[in-house]
Amino acid sequence: LQHKPDIIHIFSDSTSDEISLADGVGNRHPVSAREISQLFSELKGDIRCVVLNNCYSEPQALAIAKNVDCVIGIARDAGDRASFDFINAFYHALSCALDVKTAFDLGSAQIDLEDLNEQDMLRLIAIKNNPENITFVNEDQAGYFSN
Repeated sequence: LQHKPDIIHIFSDSTSDEISLADGVGNRHPVSAREISQLFSELKGDIRCVVLNNCYSEPQALAIAKNVDCVIGIARDAGDRASFDFINAFYHALSCALDVKTAFDLGSAQIDLEDLNEQDMLRLIAIKNNPENITFVNEDQAGYFSN
């Protein structure tokens, strides 16, 4: 609430259609797709993109996408290497002032280039806005954020 982020990245090692969120003292609590949708319904203000970095998160992604511009979820079991390669390429592309759709496609291509055969695990879901029109960095800022 204090920082008003544009992007929320959630990592959970769940193997069901629930994710776990930690409370103030670090205890983990499972949260269903309905509950996470309700949460983002309340928090939707500045949040434009949610990245769910856990296996089987497509149901949650669909639920969240009702309240934010775009959501990335993982449809099935995915290896850590594929997830890392996607995230690395995705955020690098965003930092170079590319749009979410292009960043997503580049992240998927990176998985394919590594011969991990998991590029089809990812889902970009956008109900409210076209991901080709969503950027987070303008051209003048691009060099500042990329490495």
